[in-house]
Amino acid sequence: MSGGSRADKPKTKTMQLELPNSRTLPYYVISASFAAIVAMWMEVRRIEDACDQKLREQRLQCDEAMKAQEARIDEARRELDRYKTEQAQLFQKTVLDIAKIKQQQ
Repeated sequence: MSGGSRADKPKTKTMQLELPNSRTLPYYVISASFAAIVAMWMEVRRIEDACDQKLREQRLQCDEAMKAQEARIDEARRELDRYKTEQAQLFQKTVLDIAKIKQQQ
């Protein structure tokens, strides 16, 4: 026997890719689908959080702008009140001056 027997040959272990059988395949599909849904949900939450943050920032900017505008309006009202008071005093003085002139004539 020149070729030797099977017992003389070294045994080699081969790696085999195990594919899911028909009973476990649905679990892989469900698991992958669930992971994809969770990933999408997390992305949606991240986007919502970013939008909420942007909205809060814009509201804060709007509130600050409104406060500044209200301050300008208040200042304009005060200036208008001062002008009205000055004009009323000037009118009163003019009326008194006219009355004095009429008395002198």
